[in-house]
Amino acid sequence: MKRKLINIFSIIALVAVTLSLVSCYASKPGTLKQLVGTYELTKYTLSNSNDNSDPEANDQIKKEGIVAYLVIKDDGTGFYAYKSSSEALRVEAIKVKYVYDEEETNKVKEISFTNGQETSGKDVPGCGYETLGLYFKLFKKTLNQSHPAVFGKKTSTSVTYTKVSSKSDLSYVEKKMGKLPEVLPFILNGLTGNYVLTYDNQNLYEYYIVSLDTATMKATANYRLKSSTQNVKVENQVFTVEYKTGETENYLEIKVGDYTLIRRQGANGQFVNVLDLKVDEFTNYYNKDSRSVNEIINTYN
Repeated sequence: MKRKLINIFSIIALVAVTLSLVSCYASKPGTLKQLVGTYELTKYTLSNSNDNSDPEANDQIKKEGIVAYLVIKDDGTGFYAYKSSSEALRVEAIKVKYVYDEEETNKVKEISFTNGQETSGKDVPGCGYETLGLYFKLFKKTLNQSHPAVFGKKTSTSVTYTKVSSKSDLSYVEKKMGKLPEVLPFILNGLTGNYVLTYDNQNLYEYYIVSLDTATMKATANYRLKSSTQNVKVENQVFTVEYKTGETENYLEIKVGDYTLIRRQGANGQFVNVLDLKVDEFTNYYNKDSRSVNEIINTYN
């Protein structure tokens, strides 16, 4: 029986703003055993609601040279591999949630997965958070999703992954894509970068930048006190990351030297791009910034 389900999900940011997106898919559930394996991205279209051009022109796989694989395991984890003509190969650990069918309760009708990062705003498969419906036939098993152009949304997207292997490790992906980069633990995804102090409750700093590098697990601090003209740089600080389960929320505890930064996790498993630092009874906030350290410092000179 062919069914369609409309699923509304929310991505909760630090400021508690919820963005609702409508996701539709064709459904024909399958067992978890059938679900486990490797899936290739075989369809990805992106079209403007006012565009009546040839559908082939909306084929983003062909247009962008995209190759992507989704690997699903039976323990709530997996991998996502992606490359395009403009983006180097990346392979990330993901978290997977299975939603079972109400009628055939031994079968999965839907999955959602995340790489733990906040959605970038780009309509790119595997970027942030994704929901997919199972449409499993005897000889063809696919995961699919579409976002229609509704509620003021100007573009519609359609995504299909087709099962190509029962392997739930990266062996099939490596065979097809060649040597793979190192896969970081899920909690480290998206953590590398520069974080700029945006709220200083004691008003001590002209600027303060925390730079984290998960390749070396070293941190660098650049700052200048308001009472000084000297730029200070503290390098090679080892940091550790630990996942914590709290009473009301889950978060990452990042220990750098004698201070601890907190990276909070939203409802869909995504970690926000803001770090909290408790100072006395107040909290300082550091926002992730795509600029280089020098570019950031120059704005204060």
